[in-house]
Amino acid sequence: MDRRTFLKTTTVAAGTGLALSSTSALAQAEADALAAPAISRGTIELSFAAAWRPDVPVFGDAAHRIQQRLGQVLHDRYRIVPAGPGDEADLHFGPISADQHSAFAFFAGLPGSHGLEPHSLQAWVAVGGGQMLWDDLAAQHGFKPFLAGHTGPNPGLWTNRPLWSAADLSGEPIVLAGMGQHLAQKFGFQALNIHPRELGGALTSGQVAAVEWGNAVAALVLCLPQSATRFYTGGIHRNGMALSLNVRRAAWERLDTAARLAIEDLSAREFSVAVAESLAHAQFAAEAIANMPDLEVAAFPPSISTAIDQAVTELIHEIATGSPDAARIRDSYLAFRRHLAAPHLSS
Repeated sequence: MDRRTFLKTTTVAAGTGLALSSTSALAQAEADALAAPAISRGTIELSFAAAWRPDVPVFGDAAHRIQQRLGQVLHDRYRIVPAGPGDEADLHFGPISADQHSAFAFFAGLPGSHGLEPHSLQAWVAVGGGQMLWDDLAAQHGFKPFLAGHTGPNPGLWTNRPLWSAADLSGEPIVLAGMGQHLAQKFGFQALNIHPRELGGALTSGQVAAVEWGNAVAALVLCLPQSATRFYTGGIHRNGMALSLNVRRAAWERLDTAARLAIEDLSAREFSVAVAESLAHAQFAAEAIANMPDLEVAAFPPSISTAIDQAVTELIHEIATGSPDAARIRDSYLAFRRHLAAPHLSS
């Protein structure tokens, strides 16, 4: 069952529609492209790749939509083509990976209470200094990044065993994104990466002890409730994970101003759509999960949440001591969190 079929079966989603409106940046990009002399409008190919195949629920849909929209907003100056096998894509859509540098985890979303809600993360990146710091770090690794999606909060944790403390996961294989590898070192579990369509089978067979992946809607389409006996709400990354559209630096330098503005605007719009979708679908997804037979739904164990927060506090310090760039990102992130927590005047 694909995501569209799933949504059609719910009465809540049946009346839900999302409309996208054009913005001034896109309008200006369109006007500039149409007004450019024909001799300057030779077609330039830009290759596109995504972390998910089209059959992956929610996120495969988002990748397809972004690829199509890129072709629309960039007009005839640029042509979007699929990246070849093994090729480095000019544009790549997917999770924000901390593999290249651990400080990228701040932009992806930190676990536990250290994470920012989607709109707060967007605010830090857009106006709190985060984008400049992200640009500086990403430039060292050859790309220009944009927030372009989000899983939404409360992914939850799927498992077939009761969990009381972090020790229950020690030595166990777990599917976990973001700071998964770093947390694995702290808690002694194995962080695995398994194709989404194989997650249900891996849970049923015992290949993995627990899964935190995507969001509740994606989990329903992947039939994770039928593969697990327990669902712990919230999850390790309880504020969810951000997704990015990365433009290869060499390709970014070839783009004209209108194309750059169009990509920036498209990315911001896709982030907003992703957050809106997760908000609109959260309630009926929660109801569907609660009504699943033979599935126990429980709050995430407080002792594990406390252990995660302590571990992330240590990781934040360790990451910041790794480089001046990481220290600046850490300082900016924590300062923005303090700003959000400070008392504000209300009407």
